[in-house]
Amino acid sequence: MTEALKNANPDILLIGGDLFDETTSKQDAEYVKAVIRQVSPRYGVYFVFGNHDDYRDETTANVLEELGVTILRDETVTIDGAIQLIGRMDPVADTLDIDELIKKEDIDMGKPVIVLQHRPIEYQKLADAGCDLVMSGHT
Repeated sequence: MTEALKNANPDILLIGGDLFDETTSKQDAEYVKAVIRQVSPRYGVYFVFGNHDDYRDETTANVLEELGVTILRDETVTIDGAIQLIGRMDPVADTLDIDELIKKEDIDMGKPVIVLQHRPIEYQKLADAGCDLVMSGHT
């Protein structure tokens, strides 16, 4: 995986959750950390929690933040002044409705909008709200 990521030389890395779960060993966690350390996307690494990541347990958050990964919890960042990236919490965490989130975050819908969410759901609703691309994990 490390070589594939390095060879791809991505501009951005989006992680759609389920990075760690209750069966993750210390060795598994160290492997993930090593992979992320070796990839340096120009616009950063972004993460949203999946249903197996315990968003209430700060262990995952601490590990990722130590690596410079930005965790999005129903938040938006603007990439290179041009692209709006919305990171949504998994529905198990009572995520905000997309319309509420767009209003809360004051998202500029005139710019391209990418949604990073764990579950591949609500695509039509996201399209109707003006989102241009949805990246999901889970499956």
